[in-house]
Amino acid sequence: MYLVRSRVSGGFGCLVPLYDIEFHHLLLVFVMTTLKRFLNSNWFILLLIAVFALIGFSTVLYGEFLYDDLVLIVDNHYIRSFSNIPKFFVSNVSRGANVLNTNLYRPIVNIVHTVIYSMFELKVTAYHLTNIGFHVLNSFLAFLLLRRLGFWKIPCALAALIFVIHPIQSETVAYMAGLPDVIVTTFMFSGLLVFLKGFEIEAGDGFKRRRMGLLGMSALLLVLAFLTKELAVIFAPLVLLFGLYKFREFDESDKTFFKQCLAVFFAMTGVYLLLKFTVLDFTGGGLGLGGDNASLYIDNIGVRVITFFHMLPEYFRLIFWPVHLFFEKPTVAYASFFWPGIIGLLGLIGGCCLAVVSYFKRRIFMFGFGMFFIGLAPVCGVLIPANFMYADHWLYVPLVGVLVLYVASYGYLRSKRSRAVFVAVSLIIIALLTVRIMDRNRDWADPVRFFENEIEYYPSARTYNNLGYEYFQVMKLRSAVEFFYKAIEVDDSFPHPHLHMGKFHYLGGNTEEALNSFYRALEIDPNHVATLMSVKVVAEKLGRDDIANQIEALYQRIQNGEYITFEDIPGREGF
Repeated sequence: MYLVRSRVSGGFGCLVPLYDIEFHHLLLVFVMTTLKRFLNSNWFILLLIAVFALIGFSTVLYGEFLYDDLVLIVDNHYIRSFSNIPKFFVSNVSRGANVLNTNLYRPIVNIVHTVIYSMFELKVTAYHLTNIGFHVLNSFLAFLLLRRLGFWKIPCALAALIFVIHPIQSETVAYMAGLPDVIVTTFMFSGLLVFLKGFEIEAGDGFKRRRMGLLGMSALLLVLAFLTKELAVIFAPLVLLFGLYKFREFDESDKTFFKQCLAVFFAMTGVYLLLKFTVLDFTGGGLGLGGDNASLYIDNIGVRVITFFHMLPEYFRLIFWPVHLFFEKPTVAYASFFWPGIIGLLGLIGGCCLAVVSYFKRRIFMFGFGMFFIGLAPVCGVLIPANFMYADHWLYVPLVGVLVLYVASYGYLRSKRSRAVFVAVSLIIIALLTVRIMDRNRDWADPVRFFENEIEYYPSARTYNNLGYEYFQVMKLRSAVEFFYKAIEVDDSFPHPHLHMGKFHYLGGNTEEALNSFYRALEIDPNHVATLMSVKVVAEKLGRDDIANQIEALYQRIQNGEYITFEDIPGREGF
């Protein structure tokens, strides 16, 4: 029996009996063949993405809860029981932490947190791994979407690695409160892949039925996206963009299916927006902007447009030079043009012109440019004022648009040498990005280091307060008080520094000063539950059960969705 060509006994080209070949030679052939198939498979790409993600985010796995993590997870008593799930669908995302002045409707996020809490309670690593897991999946889905556009596998895989370990992703993934961004992206990218699958079905029995089934599945994913985050409104425009990119390849049945999908998705988006601004409107306060010109930005659409042009260069700086990264962004509104705004305006005009030209040619630039700005549209602040001027996590989806252009550039390289250089340079960039994101994630893992980094770039009142709180936690009391006073000096419009000063005075035995600080906090925000409970504790210690009982009644009113005023709070004139 002759099966294998070998060098054994008779030269390279000779056929030899199978029993003359040693077992380890056959094993080597089998392993190499299997390995080659594995390297060429999408499973290998997914594994590679996961490995890089674990390396890049390894420095934050045991990090602490920060900022909105406390509201969404630590203080959110709704996620303590599955029986509260119905409440998720009729309240804002932070209602379980008694935070009323927000309009964020995200039931899916609370459900995921409930599942995690039921298994791991407040073990921080579980929440980090959840974010990382969804991020890995999104990177792989981005790879599949790029492949569906017809790009080569190697640059698509490299693009997925850049997406998974780009340093701007820290604000979405290392920050546990970024879970809505990663989950909504999972639903949207999955929905787009299902939508594109509809154009691969061959005509035959059940052709229309199978297409309608895919349309239904994509619509279901869109519903889940709407229940996750408001960003889902970009899904229908993304479907339109994908359709425009592929439209020339469509036959008549494809065009009909595409129009049906557009009609369904835009109609769903319209219904969602109608509900969002009516029955799902839980707003009890402002947009959260601070600063001297915040009202100018909120009230004047012209100022918001000019400000957006000024922010555009900063977005590209974050993508192409992610060195100076920080969370708090300055509230700077622009009423007239300066050089960054002029550059942003000229860049946008030039990009639009190139996108129009691209539409009549290969349409690649049109697609990448369109995906970037569609992803940025809901948070650009033009139609609806944004709560920040710009933010790293707003680039989570738009980054894919930039990567489309990166992947497309590989196709213009004709020689093997130039493509090898492309891969080599890309690998160097990926290595540098991995080192940078590991360092940035160390900031997210250590609250003191995080807020010290924040103060270096943007010393806001909130940052001073938060750093003071972290110093207070590690018993650096003198530094803590210093930063609380700095926070009050910069912007005395939020209650937290006064609450923390009150706790400091109370621990030091100065009850009178503690109460003065607590009531100043309640004068700023009468519905600040943490401060109300602090006053209740002091009242009980002083034997003023009447005041403690009244405050408990006020707390129950807040729990029932009521808003109280400062005049409702007992003990203002002293105990």
